Amino acid sequence: MTIPAAPLDLTGDGPESWASAYELLNLAIGDDFARWEQQLAGTGNCANPVRLHSRIDAIDRATGEIATIYDTANEPGGVLRIPCGNRREHVCPACSEVYKGDARQIIRSGLTGGKGIPESVALHPCVFATLTAPGFGPVHTIRTGRGGRRLACRPRRDAHHRRCPHGRDISCNRHHREDDPRLGTPMCPDCYDYTGHVLFNALAPELWRRFTIYLPRQLARLARLTQRQLRREVRVRFVKVAEYQHRGVIHYHAVIRLDAPGDNHQTPPARYTAQLLHQAIRATVAAVGYDTAAVTGDDPPLRRILKFGTRPTSGLSARPAACPAPGRPCHRRRSRTTSPSTPPRPPAI
Repeated sequence: MTIPAAPLDLTGDGPESWASAYELLNLAIGDDFARWEQQLAGTGNCANPVRLHSRIDAIDRATGEIATIYDTANEPGGVLRIPCGNRREHVCPACSEVYKGDARQIIRSGLTGGKGIPESVALHPCVFATLTAPGFGPVHTIRTGRGGRRLACRPRRDAHHRRCPHGRDISCNRHHREDDPRLGTPMCPDCYDYTGHVLFNALAPELWRRFTIYLPRQLARLARLTQRQLRREVRVRFVKVAEYQHRGVIHYHAVIRLDAPGDNHQTPPARYTAQLLHQAIRATVAAVGYDTAAVTGDDPPLRRILKFGTRPTSGLSARPAACPAPGRPCHRRRSRTTSPSTPPRPPAI
């Protein structure tokens, strides 16, 4: 079971983990200092280790005699520390770094091979897609032009379009920096659709699930095949990244690849190209939607038809890219969390 921290714990950053020089000296000269140091090294210097309190007993079936093999009471502080495994860097930098390193290797092997995956996957049809949320109202943002030149946030020269129905100025000529606290904040709180924002974040996983179901269907339609015929020739695989934009809305980055059926990652037939996959992704994004009436009822102020955004500046049409030559990574953007998986097999239609 998990128990509260011991009185002296140097692995946290709160006031309860602060120790006096006398306590630090006693810890350093204690007989269990080496074991305490081993525990910290074993957790990867986790900032918030989970503390376990228990023991392991062995029972002789013949005699019923019980012998204790391991007891956390013999550990420093009477607990065994294990890594928390948290993915968030601000919660635990050590565990987050381990996770990011593992995720990086998984994505890299899926693009260029390695770790049991043949290098020939670098030649498979592959598309990098960004699935964003629709617009819920104008917000402060960062825009870049050609060559990465920073552009003004939302310049509006036309005086008739500078003010919203509530009389607020919704233009902004500033060049925001990455740490600007105004990034993502609505220019008019009364115009911004907070209800749609919340509903999209809550139901984005359902939209993604439907995307993975409809993508093979659209691929079969473009290839002029039935679902069964498609499954005999190709398999859709992906690795996705869920990330929050500055405005606090979830969006997905996904590397989507086509393989031949089976688990040996063979090359699919030549008719399945990156361009065909690109078209299937665009068609799927246009087709997938979710009526929130199942969650909110038919109340007009709450009901929404949720879809992924398709605007050229932030949606799919601006980001897909075919996988380049072997050994060169696909177009990528900064990511935090990944979850590789294979889409579920869609039902026959």
